[in-house]
Amino acid sequence: MEENKVTKINLSTLFLILAIIVIIIMGIFLYKLYNEKTQAIAKSAELETQMQSLNETVSNLQEKIDNVSNKNNLDENANNTSDENNVFTDEQIQESLSNYLELKSYADCDALLEALTEKGLLNYDSSKDTMQDDEWVLTTIKFSDYKNAMLNYVSENEFENKWNLTLYFSENSDGYLMKVQGGGSRRIYTIESITENSDCSYTAMTTYTIEDDNTIKENENFIFTIKSYNGKCVIDSI
Repeated sequence: MEENKVTKINLSTLFLILAIIVIIIMGIFLYKLYNEKTQAIAKSAELETQMQSLNETVSNLQEKIDNVSNKNNLDENANNTSDENNVFTDEQIQESLSNYLELKSYADCDALLEALTEKGLLNYDSSKDTMQDDEWVLTTIKFSDYKNAMLNYVSENEFENKWNLTLYFSENSDGYLMKVQGGGSRRIYTIESITENSDCSYTAMTTYTIEDDNTIKENENFIFTIKSYNGKCVIDSI
């Protein structure tokens, strides 16, 4: 009887120990689940914070892009308005004509490219010119660079009319500037007066002398129109 009693006690103790072990294991398991869930919630919150920060950054960048775009549109509209109105001071109009006559006199004595180089608009070196069989001179200047330089003083219309084929310059098949070789003395112009004829149209009375010879002064009058091109007052026709 005592042996059975001992056996029952030992079994009860064993079951109790097993139950405690199971409870401990379940506790550990539940603890791990709790930690994993807590970490997942923390990561989720962190990701949500990062997403909010990213959205704010994108929003700020978009705002900056919109501001730049609006500024560009305003600048473009302002330029367009200036182009349409063609409102210039008397000084701007006289300077535009003076620049034109200066370039004209340089072109007449085959020194236009040197003049544009002195103004910092070209990089022309006459020693690199090549004489062609048809008496044209091939330069190392791109025609497009020459045109862009001239568009600081004349409009597209005036350039095509007088500063392309009709004034000793042309473009070869490779896009380089060709010119007719010339020379002679340069005219020095003085603008005596400018009178407005109508909107953007003027008459100028000028005198000129020949460079290195101021003994003879000649009169020459011009009728010209002006235009705003790239924000500058340029000659549109003359």
